Amino acid sequence: MEIAPRISVDEKICFGKPVISGTRVPVDLIIGKLAGGMTYEDFEEQRMKRFMSLRKEMKQ
Repeated sequence: MEIAPRISVDEKICFGKPVISGTRVPVDLIIGKLAGGMTYEDFEEQRMKRFMSLRKEMKQ
């Protein structure tokens, strides 16, 4: 169920926590990072680095 533009809730995803639609990225994670001083661009860069690292691990 979409509760706001690009934010959805599904009891089967992240225990029903609000997430960015189409992902498993919890909204509270992004809010916490931004409140801590991280820019959205920094958050996206960090997320992509983790994703690429995970992909490498899965290939091994």
